[in-house]
Amino acid sequence: MTNVDAKHSRDARRAARAEAAAWVVRLHGPERSPELEAGFRQWLAADPEHARQFERVTDVWDAGARVSISGVPRVRGVWRSPATRGWAIAAAMALACLGVAWFAPGPFRLGTIYRSRVGELRLVQLKDGSSISLDSDSEIRVEYSDTERRVRLDRGQAYFAVEHNPGWPFVVVAGRHQITDIGTVFVVRYDPALTVVTLIKGRIAVSSRILAVGQRLTFTGDRPPTLDQPRLDEVTAWERGEVMLDDTALTRAVAELNRYDSAALVIADPRVARLRVSGIYHTGNNREFALLLQKLYGVQFSEQGGRIVLSARSTSDH
Repeated sequence: MTNVDAKHSRDARRAARAEAAAWVVRLHGPERSPELEAGFRQWLAADPEHARQFERVTDVWDAGARVSISGVPRVRGVWRSPATRGWAIAAAMALACLGVAWFAPGPFRLGTIYRSRVGELRLVQLKDGSSISLDSDSEIRVEYSDTERRVRLDRGQAYFAVEHNPGWPFVVVAGRHQITDIGTVFVVRYDPALTVVTLIKGRIAVSSRILAVGQRLTFTGDRPPTLDQPRLDEVTAWERGEVMLDDTALTRAVAELNRYDSAALVIADPRVARLRVSGIYHTGNNREFALLLQKLYGVQFSEQGGRIVLSARSTSDH
């Protein structure tokens, strides 16, 4: 390679790195939308270097999570304040400027583990062109062999957009269940008591079953699986930093919201537990949810030892 070619190659890498840094911030910002995600996937497909630089920028972004910057959380489903948005722009600039020192070429790591913390949403771009969005407090292990691409979902929830390759199957393992891609976009949620698979686009095989678009298959313990067709915008609401509730028992709503915030909601009164709630709520701000319960249902709350305790209004308050 001539000096001119080498310089051109370095410049191309730096340009891709700067674009990748900008995409990281956009995808974790308040303007994230299906149109933005489509543009991102188009950018990734345009050049293999884009995927490589995006993976490395993501690693730096994650490393930055260990540093607290003015108390601003690193990643939220929704960023609300102008100050936070300004920090995001600064982060993009820092990623682009520090890239030369941080990014060193290297082979793709086999058996790589990716995790998201409570309140964090993380996008993982795989070397095969597939992408995985991790919900709050989730963990996957990515493994490759000559015959198969395998992702183990150890906990939490993930949105898979798979680059189909008939000669190299893509398999997701969640507990005792195995999901095989047949050219697909799908969501898998897993904990030891529950496995839920929802097909957004394409086709998948879940064990011996083939799902149609829009179908959701739920496994609970040793009971027979159930099949239904949920609202897909509800299934994917977590990608937008939201939880959608429709006449939902408050106990279930609290359990869902607690997945995104370390300040756990605790129901201390059976009268409160009987409430049913509806609406669209931001994740990662349980205190805001408690304030809404207070305003709409008269629920009282107190903050005790890092928890938000919900109770019914006493008769003396009436």
